[in-house]
This record gives sequence, C-alpha cells and structure tokens, in this order.
Amino acid sequence: MINLEKIFLEFKALLSEEDFEGAAGKLNTLATTSNDPKELKLALVITKSFKEHPVIKESRAAVLTKLEVLSESKFKYQNMTKKHYYAPHRRWGKAISEVWTDENGAMWVGNGEYVTRVNFCPFTGDKAPAQMEVKSESNTTGEPFISYQDK
Repeated sequence: MINLEKIFLEFKALLSEEDFEGAAGKLNTLATTSNDPKELKLALVITKSFKEHPVIKESRAAVLTKLEVLSESKFKYQNMTKKHYYAPHRRWGKAISEVWTDENGAMWVGNGEYVTRVNFCPFTGDKAPAQMEVKSESNTTGEPFISYQDK
C-alpha cells in the first residue's frame, strides 16, 4: 500500500505543477518496470482526465498495453473466472473468481479478498506448471486424516 500512496503523491505533485512531461515519463516508467496491476490501474485513474492530452496520451496507451499483456499472461483462465459460485441463499460472495499462473509457474486462485496456491485449476482441471509439494496431514493425535474417498 505504501508504494501506491507514493505513486499517487508523485502524480499529484507532477500534475498540480502541470509537469506533463514528468507525468508522461512516470507513466512510461510504470509501463516498462511495474508488473503490479494495482499500480498501473492507479496511474490510469489519476491521469484519466488527461487521456486526450497530447503529451500524456501515448504514455497512457503504453500503460494500457502493459495491463493487457499482464491480463493475458497472469489470468490465462479469464473466461472461467466469469462464473460465480454462491453459498446457499447467497449469504456469501464468490469462493473463487479468478485463476492465474504467475511467472514461476505457480497456480493461484482467489476471490478478490483471499488467495490460495493450488496444484490444479478448479474450473478446468489443468495441472499447474510448477507443482507444490503436498505434505501428509495429521490430526492432533498424530494419526493421518481419513478421506471419505478412501473408504
């Protein structure tokens, strides 16, 4: 969160001083160095009213392109994330709304609030490129848990 605040304050200072070249440079830097969608989206929100500005326009386009690239690589199962699963009577939100594979091949699932690493996609059954080691679970007595599927 500290980095987002820093980005906000930098853009605020540049734009309040009408330093459009500086703001465009900051956008270009984010487009080339940041892989954090939150940082990129923040920059777009802050500069939204300048989207047609002749100096900032191209730099905003570079940030949008970077977001599209990140979206394609990280959210490879994007079509599956449009499905929403609710508990009975819709008392709770989505259990899983997104699935992605990071640059190290680890597969992650999340719902915007919680994130969990998994070995298989819950929607398609695809195997994660980088499998994590699954350790044997046991209860407090030291005996292994019994799965209903094992009975």
